[in-house]
Amino acid sequence: MSKDDILFFLGEVVGGKVPEEEKAKFLKNFTLDKVKAEDVAVFAEFMEAKMPHKLNMPGAIDICGTGGSGLERINTSTIATFILAELGVPMAKHGNKAASGRFGSFDLLEELGLDIDKSAEELEKIFDKKGLAFIYARKFHPVMKHFASVRKAVGEPTIFNILGPLLNPANPQKQIIGTSFKDQMRMIAEACKLMGKEHVMVVRGNDGLDEVTMTGLTKVVEMKDGNISEYSITPEDFGVEECEFEKIAGGDSAKNIRVAKKILSGEGFTERADLVYINCALALKLSGKVDDLKEGYRLAKNTDGISKLEAYKGNILNEIVASKSLKQSNRSFFDALSKDGISVIAEIKKASPSEGQIFEGDFDAGKIAKNYEEHNASAISVLTDEKYFQGQLQFMKDARAATATTPILCKDFITQEYQIHQAREFGADAILLIAALLDRGKLQRFINIADSLGMDCLVEIHNEEELLSVLTTDAKIIGINNRNLKDFTVNLETTNRLSKMVPSGRLVVSESGIKDKSDVEALTGRVDAILVGTTLMRAKNLTNKLNEIT
Repeated sequence: MSKDDILFFLGEVVGGKVPEEEKAKFLKNFTLDKVKAEDVAVFAEFMEAKMPHKLNMPGAIDICGTGGSGLERINTSTIATFILAELGVPMAKHGNKAASGRFGSFDLLEELGLDIDKSAEELEKIFDKKGLAFIYARKFHPVMKHFASVRKAVGEPTIFNILGPLLNPANPQKQIIGTSFKDQMRMIAEACKLMGKEHVMVVRGNDGLDEVTMTGLTKVVEMKDGNISEYSITPEDFGVEECEFEKIAGGDSAKNIRVAKKILSGEGFTERADLVYINCALALKLSGKVDDLKEGYRLAKNTDGISKLEAYKGNILNEIVASKSLKQSNRSFFDALSKDGISVIAEIKKASPSEGQIFEGDFDAGKIAKNYEEHNASAISVLTDEKYFQGQLQFMKDARAATATTPILCKDFITQEYQIHQAREFGADAILLIAALLDRGKLQRFINIADSLGMDCLVEIHNEEELLSVLTTDAKIIGINNRNLKDFTVNLETTNRLSKMVPSGRLVVSESGIKDKSDVEALTGRVDAILVGTTLMRAKNLTNKLNEIT
């Protein structure tokens, strides 16, 4: 059929002028074994013209599959969208609820508490603020209802089974399109070329998944600037091991929701999480964020998506952040450590992975903080991580309330933006940022956010590679951790060696392993402050111990 014939017939269908049997005859000309790239482009053109709204989301990419594998699967691309957005990739995720008996991307989003029924105007505003939008297909493609019954009547996959990813109202120029239809991969890429898209990767796992898979080869048909190439990638290309399908399989809605929440929270250290991360890695390469798939995997694995989820939901914390109602810190951590001699950051902690239970007896963070201030500690560090250190954010709030001028450091595993605002809300004047957990771009962004709240950052490093990376940022306070995190051994020479590489104008803090005056004297490198926790928390006489150390 010619383009004009197709467009005319589709118009007649939407106008309600075509009986069901004629619709079926028409659609049988476009079963997947007969469809050409030109047909796909024409159908997409018609559907685009019938959209009630189009979206302006400049620079956005989409990762979306056609479905059709029939496999039990998790909602890989939906989970990946949150992580990619957190990594700074503008995301316009187009999708739908699943057909009967399945669990689609927008089924998951509803279960996670998102409002999927947002207007075009609302979506554009959200995208502008958060770099992320979830576009519910049913809201933007009402004409699809005219083809629903006839698609069932035809009884086999048709052109409509591959159209979905091409109908994003934001018209992203860069896309990853997953498909379970092996023989149609190149045709989809050719259709994208005809539609004028800039860069598209069509992917299919050898197991039938419409995404990059962990079970072996993934075929890729790539269209970039009008040129089409074909190749395969493997899990090893991402630095992960191949696994059996059972390790990455999904299940019913309850299981898929549990999996999604764990991965989004950074707790799902499984092959299912790796499946999400390798799909993120390919998208990071598509977006130009990385050149190497292994680097993309590492970035994704060190990033969770929970803050983007909460930001999209618009929870109360993010409303506080958005309204900028948090008061700036008025206690300078940097100034407190800049005085002559070696300053002491006295730490409040109940336990640690290396030492086990540290503090015995009734724990009162406020009382401990007041005691530290009265004995001239320059700053106070409060462990707030609950899982490994038995900490609480409330401890920091209590410490702040019990002291008059001493700055408070929030010591936690900060990997998400909301944690910085949360730390300030609970009284922090400074935060710990661990270089091993954050890429250079995210580290600088977190430093900027902290600065906007009047907070300083103690940026912790363990080796030369991390230090060199940190020195390319605006970090003013470098914490050198003397503890080997693999075997928990402590070597003060780590500070002596690395501190010599820190240029003047930046403060150096030596962390871990300082028990008495002899340890301080062993720090022959440039040291402006020491962070002492376990020794003080176990001291029978705090005054004597502080005097002994300093």
